[in-house]
Amino acid sequence: MHWLGYGTEKQAGQGIRRSRIKREGVFITAKLWCNAHHPGDVELALAESLRDLGVDYVDLYLMHCPCSMKRGSELLPFGFDGKIITDPTYFVDTWKAMRKLLPTGNTKAIGVSN
Repeated sequence: MHWLGYGTEKQAGQGIRRSRIKREGVFITAKLWCNAHHPGDVELALAESLRDLGVDYVDLYLMHCPCSMKRGSELLPFGFDGKIITDPTYFVDTWKAMRKLLPTGNTKAIGVSN
């Protein structure tokens, strides 16, 4: 279910560590990919991003876009008809799950992109 599209979280984390800039001196944004919009997947997806980045929190966690794709590890799940397989998860339910992340301290803010 992890966002693997750009594959940059591990590299970004390495770059931050190599720079020796204090964590507080870097503004980090991570994105929740469309295959992890189910409310039960949101916290796990952020935990994976934190692990890959090598940080304890992100400054901003974005819903990549307010449309859900089929749950799972496939980045772009295409059906036999060549169309992306969507998921019935309503973006408001995803947003509610994201709001629950705020008190954990794993993200300072949430938002929506695209």
